[in-house]
Amino acid sequence: MAPPFFNSAVAAGFGGNGSTVCLVFETAAAIVELAYVTVDEILKEMTGQLQTSTLACIQEMKGEMEAGFEMLSNQHTAIMANDDANTAEIMNRIEELRNELVELLNTPQGQRPDFPKK
Repeated sequence: MAPPFFNSAVAAGFGGNGSTVCLVFETAAAIVELAYVTVDEILKEMTGQLQTSTLACIQEMKGEMEAGFEMLSNQHTAIMANDDANTAEIMNRIEELRNELVELLNTPQGQRPDFPKK
């Protein structure tokens, strides 16, 4: 015959089929898994919010950069137009001075009109 405390020990999980001990570990594992899933879902949500805000920031920067490139392009076009106008004006003045120089060099001394000018 078994001692009286033996039945109590078997019922508490110390012996027998060990299902009571397994129940404790299964419960602990389920709690840990629940905590992991909860933390994982929170991190997924936070990651999603971070990605959304990062994408919004990138879209805003893209718009600002496109506006900046357009402004630079417009300024470049204006500068080039001004440079072309200045170049044409300078070339016209050079042509006038060249013609005047050719005329002066081909006119005998003493017959040059208004030369030298003061």
